[in-house]
Amino acid sequence: RSFDMNMPEEINRITTDRLSDLLFVSENSWLENLLNEWKNSWVHLVWNVMIDCLIQNLDNIEKSEILKKLQLENKDYWVITIHRPSNVDDKETLSEIVYYFDKLSKNIKLIIPVHPRTRKKLESIGFLTSLENNNNIILTEPLWYLDFIKLVKNSKFVLSDSWWIQEETTYLQIPCLTMRYNTERPITKDIWTSTLVWNDFKLIDNIIIDILKWKYKEWKMPKMWDWKAAERILKHIF
Repeated sequence: RSFDMNMPEEINRITTDRLSDLLFVSENSWLENLLNEWKNSWVHLVWNVMIDCLIQNLDNIEKSEILKKLQLENKDYWVITIHRPSNVDDKETLSEIVYYFDKLSKNIKLIIPVHPRTRKKLESIGFLTSLENNNNIILTEPLWYLDFIKLVKNSKFVLSDSWWIQEETTYLQIPCLTMRYNTERPITKDIWTSTLVWNDFKLIDNIIIDILKWKYKEWKMPKMWDWKAAERILKHIF
């Protein structure tokens, strides 16, 4: 839960939960949320199946040639993704974000897989061409899973408004700055592997300084991210 009913995903989550016969959750806060909404025995804490998928694909991720294709060096770039309506639908907000990306690019290369929604908005306000013409910014089409995770795994840090990247960067031990004021993944915030920065560019600057000085947060791995979530699910089903 993000507890933000302005997000279509939140409405979809609640609707899906209501229609489900079994619910499997990946962290304690989710279990508490669902048990508070209604007390039933079909809610089960099994931990994180998405991390199961990541672990299972680590060898295939290493085989990706995305770094070679984009001519990138290890830890020599940022990965950025934005697509949330709160960041891209308002012209002024998106303009401020683009100006900040331009500022960042003066010091480090930025890799931005562009969501179709974001591309359309950038074109409508006339900023897509300026980003494409910036020699220190690489815009790509949305990437396949293996290529994208390889890109993240070898990045310096990630700036994103996605919820799922917060978990993958946690496992990969890559600093993640989340451009939102809430998160469906509170475990990453609670153990300090991700920071909610919204569009506070001064805060982002300060965190970057800490990262570059190796003063960013002490890393923690969430309990039970152990490649066994699917096994736990099967036990409940059968």
